[in-house]
Amino acid sequence: MNNAATASADVKLPWRRKFGWATGDFAQNLIYTTISTYLLFFYTNVYGLPAADAATMFLIVRLIDAINDPIVGTFIDKHTTRFGKYRGYLLYMGLPLAVMAILCFHVPNLGQMGKLIYAYVTYVGLSVIYTTVNVPYGSLNAAMTRNNKELVSMSSIRMALANLGSLTVSFGVPVFVKLFSGGHYSGAASQTGWFLTMVLYGIAGALVLVFCFSQSVERIHMPADTEASVKVSDLFHQLKINQPLRTLAIFFIITFGLMSIVNSVGAYYMTYNAHNAGLMQWYNLLGTLPAFITVPLTPWLNRKFVPRS
Repeated sequence: MNNAATASADVKLPWRRKFGWATGDFAQNLIYTTISTYLLFFYTNVYGLPAADAATMFLIVRLIDAINDPIVGTFIDKHTTRFGKYRGYLLYMGLPLAVMAILCFHVPNLGQMGKLIYAYVTYVGLSVIYTTVNVPYGSLNAAMTRNNKELVSMSSIRMALANLGSLTVSFGVPVFVKLFSGGHYSGAASQTGWFLTMVLYGIAGALVLVFCFSQSVERIHMPADTEASVKVSDLFHQLKINQPLRTLAIFFIITFGLMSIVNSVGAYYMTYNAHNAGLMQWYNLLGTLPAFITVPLTPWLNRKFVPRS
């Protein structure tokens, strides 16, 4: 039995399975990168929120994320869907994620307070639903194989497709917004352009998540006794006793914080400093292209510098 379990965990996956799983990050980035790069600009320059209100809302949503993420992760670890512990969420939550993202780029016919409340409800809702897709997706590869070489290969393909998704958003969103709004990028005249662009990206993201679901197969399952014993407090206990985990957590907090700042300021920089919002897609392109050079090197770096057991 132990030999059979080891063989199942050490399975080598065909390329189509690895690629199929990796498309999940492409799908999520069609939505996540649009939100992280353009939503703040949309709120202040299209939706009509004061900058202070928009900034406060972003801070509050991040604090909600800090509370929500471990709760969602614990719920997922303690429950199994009919399609497996993780992959079912790609099917169940992909459409709600797309719908909520589309609603974030809708401008309701409400007063200033009504619009602020609507923005809070839709953005918080989007953030919560995104967690129910991103957390199980991030755990799915370890349920497909425990072969280290396969996991490195999967992560490399994943990052390549994630960067392709970011490029599709960074370069494509300004193009589609202007196309759908008759050449406008900000102001009330661009509202329809932003909404239709998010409809396009949201539907595409939901469909690719369905494809990811269809190509992913869970082979490794959590023992029932382990599943039953999972608690939210486990995360904080591990952070307390595991110094490498704390270091990694701080690293990701800083990295994603800086990424959010860099992504968000681009639209403002090109509008107010460069005085040429029409070059927005080219500005974003320059920031995305280097990843297509560095990511393919990851498997080679892993083979060269990681000791073999």
